[in-house]
Amino acid sequence: MKRIIFSFDDGRSDNFENAIPILDNYGFKCTLNVVSDYIENPDEYMRKSFKDVLPMTVEQVKICANNGHEIALHGHTHKNDATDIKNNIVKLNSWGICPEKFGFASPYSYFLNDNCPNISEMLNSGEISYIRTGIQTNRKSLLYKALLWLETKTHNNFLFWIINRENVIINSQNDVFNSVTIRSCTKPSQIKYLISKMPDNSSVIFMFHSISNDVKNMWFWKVDYFKEICDYLNNGKDICVTTTSQLAK
Repeated sequence: MKRIIFSFDDGRSDNFENAIPILDNYGFKCTLNVVSDYIENPDEYMRKSFKDVLPMTVEQVKICANNGHEIALHGHTHKNDATDIKNNIVKLNSWGICPEKFGFASPYSYFLNDNCPNISEMLNSGEISYIRTGIQTNRKSLLYKALLWLETKTHNNFLFWIINRENVIINSQNDVFNSVTIRSCTKPSQIKYLISKMPDNSSVIFMFHSISNDVKNMWFWKVDYFKEICDYLNNGKDICVTTTSQLAK
């Protein structure tokens, strides 16, 4: 069985308007990593971090939670900071979202085991159930950066696999998971190829931001692309679409 996780960052309104209805149609669940201050005070974030992208409302976040989608942490103010994570928990709890434990998606995929000791302690003490992170290009070799540039230009399936194969999760008991970043240049065929190359009993987390046909920047992915991938997964054998918290269990 191959496990596929859709992980959406920030709490953007287009996730609720475009992605969630498609997922609900197939009976798929996803993980929504919510920046709680962005939800309640969007103006500052829309001027700077998220560039005119409206957030979900509190009520929409609650609807997603009530429909079985995972609500996870992304920092109250989008920071890799233990205090900010705890404020995120307090705020989500005040909205009535109270799972046994929250998972945490590291903003900017910044987290490494040794660069955020306070967050590592939260994981070790059980305050959070997992950390989802990823690859930052500036940490990688010149060869990796060259391959990424070439993949961006050519949309080559094999190159997409080569630069992302280390993000395929073989051992899901570590509780720190890398993810595959989906950008506007990513094609559905590349995602399908990666899934086809995954070993049995492995998992992959696909990290999205906006799902919208109004592509404004590299963090937007077309609605038709997303539906195509859901169609592919729905018709695939031995594929399970699940949440990050289920993977952590």
